[in-house]
Amino acid sequence: MKIIYALMLLVVAFGTAYGQSTESQQNDQTRKPYTLTITANPNRNNPTEKVQTERVVKTGSDIIIWIRKTNTSNNEINKWNLPGLSYEILDNSGKTVELKKDFHYQGHNEAMLIGTKDMVLQPGESKEIEVHLGDWYQMDQPGMYTIQVSEHVSDYSNSDVVKSNIIKITVLAPDPPAENN
Repeated sequence: MKIIYALMLLVVAFGTAYGQSTESQQNDQTRKPYTLTITANPNRNNPTEKVQTERVVKTGSDIIIWIRKTNTSNNEINKWNLPGLSYEILDNSGKTVELKKDFHYQGHNEAMLIGTKDMVLQPGESKEIEVHLGDWYQMDQPGMYTIQVSEHVSDYSNSDVVKSNIIKITVLAPDPPAENN
């Protein structure tokens, strides 16, 4: 009888250990190598300022967001992948906001030497860029806009996608002209 109980205890212990190791392998395989975080802070030079996920601006104001990519893996990763960042900007009614007709992408103003450490993020390292969305997208109408950024984890368009948090930008109508008395 003791042998049967000992065998049952051994089977239960083995099953529990096997289940935990399989679960941790699945979590490691589905974990993304980096995070993307966007913020609407008006002043990025103030490190004590709380990260803002909402901002109110007036029509005609420059709409700026900051995107931070943080390497959460144990390996070097590309700072930015070739397919680039994708921007999902929706208006009040959930419609996709279109690019401006005269928009021409200039790229990021950062000199990087191909084949050097300039192209990669080390484990735990972050890179932040400033994006002037108001120059790119038709966000000049009053209303609330939601913004989310995503990027493929590799240069292949069928690779997994990392998505950022969602922020809100409210664009207010301009002030009425002052009355002259």
